[in-house]
Amino acid sequence: MTPAPPYDVRGPGILYARQPLTFFGSSDIAVVTDEARRSPSRRARICAHQQPGDRQHVMLIAVCADSFLIPQRHIGRSETLQVIEGHGRLALFGGDGEILDVVPLTAPGGGGSFFCNMPQDLFHALVVDSPEMIYVETTLGPFDRATTVDAPWIDAGTAPAAQLEALRACVSAWKRAS
Repeated sequence: MTPAPPYDVRGPGILYARQPLTFFGSSDIAVVTDEARRSPSRRARICAHQQPGDRQHVMLIAVCADSFLIPQRHIGRSETLQVIEGHGRLALFGGDGEILDVVPLTAPGGGGSFFCNMPQDLFHALVVDSPEMIYVETTLGPFDRATTVDAPWIDAGTAPAAQLEALRACVSAWKRAS
């Protein structure tokens, strides 16, 4: 599926809505899901904001189950996440990599939490358990990669698939041990 005319493609899996008044519907979910499936990172986003420098960022995001999202924290900015489709687990970590909590995330009515307000400076990672998970994320802009800190306990030289497998194992073991 090719992105519909209301999007500008800014990179693999990165689409921007062309109009400042943005509505997301079922067709947008189909577009972002298809983009995630085709993206090398196995995730994609449609940005409702117009530019990376905008003060408010709102994104419709699709993440495939085989996408590794490195645990990270954000300096000086919080973010929210609202699940639209699918399910997964949000792992929360201490600074040394110890799992503090694992929260099931689902679409409304799915038995887990569908909304999260993530405070700044808390390491977290999303593990997607359904084929894809679709959610809306909001955070303050402008985008500055320097305000995102990747977990220091993750070995950057390890293949993402192996890291995802290790993260899944840790998250699953924590849930059983709790």
